[in-house]
Amino acid sequence: MSRLNFFAIVWLGCAAMIGCSENIALGSECRELGSSCPPASVLDGADAPIPPSEAGRPDAARPMDAGPPLVDAFTPPAAEASSPGDASVVLVLGNPSFERLQGEPGDITTVNAIVPGGTLIAPWYTCQPIGAGNTGLTAVRAEAMVERLDADGGVTEVVQPSEGMTMVSIAHFANVFFPLIQELEAPLASGQRYSFTLDVHALAEEPELWLQVWGADGCLPDELLAESPPVRGPTWQTVCFDFTPEEPHRLVLLQAKSSSPLGGARLLFDNLQPTTGCSPTR
Repeated sequence: MSRLNFFAIVWLGCAAMIGCSENIALGSECRELGSSCPPASVLDGADAPIPPSEAGRPDAARPMDAGPPLVDAFTPPAAEASSPGDASVVLVLGNPSFERLQGEPGDITTVNAIVPGGTLIAPWYTCQPIGAGNTGLTAVRAEAMVERLDADGGVTEVVQPSEGMTMVSIAHFANVFFPLIQELEAPLASGQRYSFTLDVHALAEEPELWLQVWGADGCLPDELLAESPPVRGPTWQTVCFDFTPEEPHRLVLLQAKSSSPLGGARLLFDNLQPTTGCSPTR
């Protein structure tokens, strides 16, 4: 039994005990889990218009008061070897604001991608077969709003997307096995420098959370490309990721890291923007 099949069986057992819920997106790697893929038109969001942006509404303005973007804290050896003056190649990723193309806010998994009305943020997808709602057992969710709670469970903030109508929340516990994935039109080139920025938001001060960027050719992370500094609330902040792959990869994976591996804490992110390089860490 492969390691991935073992993780999927264990996960399915856990989800069955607590009940499963809604929504999903499916990518080309679903065959590794033994499930069937939907037609390409589903993944491409065909006949599923993107909701109009609400970026102009007053309550959608992001509280971006943290100054210039933070620069990723992890720099692999290949990136260190690059000349500081070398501009990055613009890495173009589809649906950079993670908008829903179909369905209501909810879990992004593989099964519901073939069910009418299932949540899609294509071309982003996960290899997680089914979801378990807003718990640590569901890795990735598309959210229209999320409540930030204090230690006593009181609502201290209602977090809205920093851009557009939806954002992603990702839990560390499940996403060790099921990160958010996008297949690139052309693989990342070995030795080529890439950069992009991403808005991040933590729902609590503890445990500490980091956002990681991985290169891969399947459902599981392969090469760690970049890692954010610790993400702390209470506002959106922009992180610049700058990396140079040591090996070519056809997939980019986004995954959370936590100081409490079993805590199930969720990290929010939105508004991915290409850039030609990151400024020095402030």
